Amino acid sequence: MKFLGYEDLALGDQVNMVFSGSLVNYGRAKILVTETGMSTQLGKIATLLDQTEEKCYSFTKKSLDIFGKRLTLGIVVLLCSYLLESMYIMEIQFLTLYY
Repeated sequence: MKFLGYEDLALGDQVNMVFSGSLVNYGRAKILVTETGMSTQLGKIATLLDQTEEKCYSFTKKSLDIFGKRLTLGIVVLLCSYLLESMYIMEIQFLTLYY
């Protein structure tokens, strides 16, 4: 018969453990720190995320990325033209008031 240690258990099966990022609503506790830094469960998850490679984009994702870039560019152009037009109108009003 083999006994499982906490390292072998899934996160949900580990009882009486507090992980960094956990929220505690009420109570008192004495805590023994067992892991720090990238050795914690959140650090292990971060390592896994860093090691995964991004898959090739699907056609839909590529087209949405292109659409988003074009939409952003269009909004920036419209805002800049509105700003320039407002500055031009304000200058005309300023000149007519004082000259």
